[in-house]
Amino acid sequence: MEVPLPSAQSSAFSSPQSVPSVALPTQSGVDPATAYNAKLSAAVQAAFEVPATASALNFKGRTRLEFTLRDGVVSQIRVIQSSGLGAVDRAAVKAVQAAAYPPPPSALQGKEGSYQIWVACF
Repeated sequence: MEVPLPSAQSSAFSSPQSVPSVALPTQSGVDPATAYNAKLSAAVQAAFEVPATASALNFKGRTRLEFTLRDGVVSQIRVIQSSGLGAVDRAAVKAVQAAAYPPPPSALQGKEGSYQIWVACF
């Protein structure tokens, strides 16, 4: 026995909505923007120097920073979440300023990006 399907007019469902676009993975399975963000984080972490105060206190923590980057030039650095030790936060800001950033992927060249990263003090 066949059950008739309701017509579009009598359907309780609305018409399909447009779906927001999202970054799709490349053939390698990694979004270029995500991969670049990881490289930025690694560059900043490599430039981070543990402050003497943190070493003396055997302090362990991390600072979350936000900054703007355009073709290797950093601006608008701010602490989003403090580590709880001002010396560590200041050292994290200095690391963002001193980091040797990798060149951006071609899709991001010439564009200003806003990035958030964690800088760890361990």
